[in-house]
Order: sequence, then C-alpha cells, then structure tokens
Amino acid sequence: TTPGAAFETNPSVRCSNASFKIDLQIRSAVISDFVANPTIGCSPLTVQFTNTSVLGDSFLYDFGDGFTAFDRNPSHTFTEPGTYTVTLTSIDSGTCNIISTYQRKIEVLANATAAFDVSFNGCDNKLELENNSISGFTYRWDFGDGNESAEKTPKYKYDETGEYSITLFVNEGTPCEDEIRKPVSISPKVTPEIKLYNVFTPNNDGLNECFVFDGEFLECKDFKLKIYNRWGEKMFETTNPKECWNGRIQGSSTDVPEGTYFYLLWFGNDSSPISGIVDLLH
Repeated sequence: TTPGAAFETNPSVRCSNASFKIDLQIRSAVISDFVANPTIGCSPLTVQFTNTSVLGDSFLYDFGDGFTAFDRNPSHTFTEPGTYTVTLTSIDSGTCNIISTYQRKIEVLANATAAFDVSFNGCDNKLELENNSISGFTYRWDFGDGNESAEKTPKYKYDETGEYSITLFVNEGTPCEDEIRKPVSISPKVTPEIKLYNVFTPNNDGLNECFVFDGEFLECKDFKLKIYNRWGEKMFETTNPKECWNGRIQGSSTDVPEGTYFYLLWFGNDSSPISGIVDLLH
C-alpha cells in the first residue's frame, strides 16, 4: 500500500484481496460498411456511396479504377465498362480493431449501338445483311413478316415480294439495349437483257458521245468488252457494263481516227464472245 492509504499496514492474520479499476477509454470495434446506388448500369455510370459504418474517424474509398476519395459519402463516375471492386477502409484509433474494411462490386456495362446494312440483289433474289453493332452480346432480328432470328448475322429469304421493315434489337432487356429499323424492298428476280449498238459520234455535240451497250440489269451477269482497230490493236477494254468508250485510246488523250472498229463481248457464262463492229463518226 502507498502512504495515505486507508490502511498502510495489513493487520489481518490472514490473506486479503485487493481490487482496482483501469479505464483505458477504448470503445468497441469499428465496423466498415457502405451502400452503393446503383450497383450495375451503363457507362459512364455515376454511383452514390452512403457510408453506414459503425464508428470511424476517417474513411478511405478505393474505387478500383485508380481513383480514391476521403469523403464520408462520395459519388464517383466510372467511365469505362468493367467490374470494379470498391473498398472502404474505416479508421478509428479509439476502437479495439482500429481499422475495418468492406468491399462491394460495381458492374459497368458498355452501351450498345445497334447498326446494320441491308441490301437486296434482284439478280439472284438474295437479301444481304451485315451486323455492324457495337458492344452487343445478344441480338434479335424482326424481319417484318412475322419471322425472327437470334443469330448475329442471319441469312434470310422472303417468301413474298413487297416492302418490309427490318428491326435489330441489341442487348434487349438490359440497361444498355439499343435498336434500329431499316426498310428493304423485295422485288422479283430480274432477267438481264442487252441491246447492241454499232455507231457513235464523239464530236463534243453532247449527243451519242461514247459507245456503250444499253439494256436492263446488265450488272447481273459477267461482262467483258474489248474493242480493236482494223489492225488488231486493242483500243478499249472494260468489265463494267456502264463504262463507255469515248473514242480515245484507253488511258490516253489520243483520239482514234474515224472508221470501223471491232468488238468482242462476253456476256454471261458463255465462253464464246459476241462479235460485231462499231462505226466511229466525227
């Protein structure tokens, strides 16, 4: 016992018990916790964090994307798609455990952009579809005739001719869905026809200036035209039925003289060409 105690000596003939109290001023444990709203959405996604921790003098949020915050209830914008683990560290030096951490995942989805190209080729009665969508993971095609497809780029043929609207739904039913609609005209299969001409006048009067075969749907068949002079020298060659001969040596500015020229025309799958003459008049 110390001087000034109630009993500086122990008069008892037997053992005695002493009791004492120490106040360390320590509170209970700090418990880190927070609520995030929302936890899933499309980029850029802004999330509000609400701190629900028990005790804590200071707080550190690590958003998992290289950014941090020391606010109690911060908001943060995630700019890139991905899954982020957000960690809250709560610190309180007056508690038993001093530090507590809590984690929650935030899922940021990429915004989908629905896009496709559509064309109908009457030559072979074929519908062409090309899916150009961005950030798509599910697709639904509505062809406007009661039929659908879940393929990314389906092949489809209409039973009837007419006007239709094709709709593409991308990521349907998710927060980042998108859709696009385009018209398409379905016509009967065409039959190419060619008309042969044998005279033209490249004299700059604006009439009949160049030599070209006329007809319908010439692009539906293989086409090759060669034109020669009387000495067998090639003056012109093309595989484009819409390209005409302007009366010059191909690839130059040299006008050929007035006269008769000879052509060979391959049209379709025939191995033998159609031959004929063409008169050039100035």
